[in-house]
Amino acid sequence: MAIGFSFLLVFSLIFPRLLGFQPRFDLVHYNLGLVYDHQGQIEKATSHYRQAAALNPNDFLSRINLGNLAARDNNWSQALVWYKQAANIEPESDGVQTNLGSAYIALGDLKRAEFHLKRSLAINPNNLQALQNFTVLKAKIGNIKGALELNRKVLKLAPGWPPAVRLRKKLEKVIKSKD
Repeated sequence: MAIGFSFLLVFSLIFPRLLGFQPRFDLVHYNLGLVYDHQGQIEKATSHYRQAAALNPNDFLSRINLGNLAARDNNWSQALVWYKQAANIEPESDGVQTNLGSAYIALGDLKRAEFHLKRSLAINPNNLQALQNFTVLKAKIGNIKGALELNRKVLKLAPGWPPAVRLRKKLEKVIKSKD
């Protein structure tokens, strides 16, 4: 049994090279990053995402995930660095634009946040996270009615979506406190 497995392992590593295929070690590291991220092993996830990004200059997903890890740690400046790198690779990704908007909201740069969230919604008008972030942005600038309207749209697209429901309750509290 071990001999058969060893043969298959060696064959699987050599045969693609005989056909001219190059192994994609960046994908191996990216996938390991996903696994470790899912398991909550952030240092290992970070290490593998960094290796994937180093091996593939066009890998914007590893950079997004590195930004997400930094954001989870409230290190929004570092998240922004990774999101900008991802945007340089894939500027028309609504997810990248949404993440840039999130980072700018967290850093208090609401004009840049608005720019990137509008760009995200131009790419994908039904991007729930972009709509949700735009709702937060409107609330931050004091446009509670506009925030409620966007929140209704989010809840229409995704009835019962927990982040939108929680935000709705917060917005309703703000309105009640003003009355």
